[in-house]
Amino acid sequence: MKKERGFVHIDLETKDLDRLNLRDAWELFWQGTNLRNFPTALDKLGSPVMLDWGFPPSLLCVVANLRDAGAQTWWFDGDRLCARSLCIKAKGPAAAVSFDCQHARIAAEWATIAAFFGDRIVRRVGPNGDIAPWPEVWARISRAA
Repeated sequence: MKKERGFVHIDLETKDLDRLNLRDAWELFWQGTNLRNFPTALDKLGSPVMLDWGFPPSLLCVVANLRDAGAQTWWFDGDRLCARSLCIKAKGPAAAVSFDCQHARIAAEWATIAAFFGDRIVRRVGPNGDIAPWPEVWARISRAA
């Protein structure tokens, strides 16, 4: 968890939830058991929050619940082969297996994902491996807010 550009960045795949004592509220939220406590707990942080989550498409319903609770939802996309290479470079060769599995799930559900996010899809990784700079990404998101 870190504060960036006036908001709190929470990576749901790290220990950020534990550090902020949000784990229980998040678990109940994504399970659909309690859809109020997690958004309320995020509001209590006192700053806007960005949740970073490489969720499986089967949990798009959880993202829909976040949107219904008032969150802006965005999909960061990019050239699959370049993104795969960057993933392997960052995490090692073993990461290729999980990347390929996730990509297969995304490809199978792409029509649903694209319809859900609409014009809130940001192409972050280009076909030449170029990566859109974060200030450019934040500017686009801010304009849409």
